[in-house]
Amino acid sequence: MSRRPLISIIVPVYNAANFIEDGIKSIIMQTCDYEAVFIDDGSTDNSGEIIQRYAADNPRITYHRQANQGVVRARANGVSKANGEWITFLDADDLLTPELSTAVNQWIRGGSQTQYDIIIGRDNEKLPTSTDHTIDIDTYRRKVLLQQILTRPVGRFYRRSIFTGWEFDLPREIVSAEDFLMNIRLMFQTDADVLLLKEQFYIVRFSVNPQSAMKTFKGSFAYGRLFYDCYKASFNKMQWSEYLPETIRHNYIVWYHENRKRWKVPREAIECDSYRDIKAHLPHIGFQPPLLMKLNWKLRNPVTRAILDIMTRFNGIISRQIKSLQH
Repeated sequence: MSRRPLISIIVPVYNAANFIEDGIKSIIMQTCDYEAVFIDDGSTDNSGEIIQRYAADNPRITYHRQANQGVVRARANGVSKANGEWITFLDADDLLTPELSTAVNQWIRGGSQTQYDIIIGRDNEKLPTSTDHTIDIDTYRRKVLLQQILTRPVGRFYRRSIFTGWEFDLPREIVSAEDFLMNIRLMFQTDADVLLLKEQFYIVRFSVNPQSAMKTFKGSFAYGRLFYDCYKASFNKMQWSEYLPETIRHNYIVWYHENRKRWKVPREAIECDSYRDIKAHLPHIGFQPPLLMKLNWKLRNPVTRAILDIMTRFNGIISRQIKSLQH
């Protein structure tokens, strides 16, 4: 493809024959200046045949096949083959809406004249907004680290020039929350304000793909250690220091959710770098955890933890009942 489209839609594919056509059709219906780059990650079904059939009738669609290397490498290869000034991602089991073209035509047309490097569409879960507005990059970074903005790679536009390859420099074993790491690394590649849009141009379909990482991933302490190493490596020394309150608070909450239902905290949970970092810095970052969370952090005796678990579950039931009555 010799021309340079406004936006490249990168689609990693692995054994998606049962649902990939829906995604392709949602791309074809777009009216903006796009190209779609499909990276087949060594599928063993007929996903490639389906994509190539559509590509034969639509020069905007290109198909590339790689040996199975995982979604991170598929996204990286997609970006390397992209011609667009901007990048967006589509997971093979999800859909784009017509609002994507509206957003591209309104905010990206003109390319280099656009002042933003990251543009995010509305997400009903964590980013409900009724107006288009900007936030400064520092606020965006802190919200990402606290996951107050969802960190899926989809439903957003990235300027092509902020990709360096570093965002995909992850071990093959990182198969869950890899998008969180990608977004952390990308957010330090720009100092421009971030645009938040009121339009939702991406539909996540949780139920159509039984092989998705969300359904098949099973965590372990070994995975947690590897992920934390990659997480911490995503910051330079100055960035780590500047955003320490957010990183420690986030990892405290992660530790809590991973261990709150355990009546006996495993040795691996407290003999690891993430726990040591949390313990060293928690008194100094101004974060006051709720009482039940604080007890979960401190108690070790199985009997007292069992009592705490029952209290936590009961508190959750009461909180849900109160919320339902309020609505």
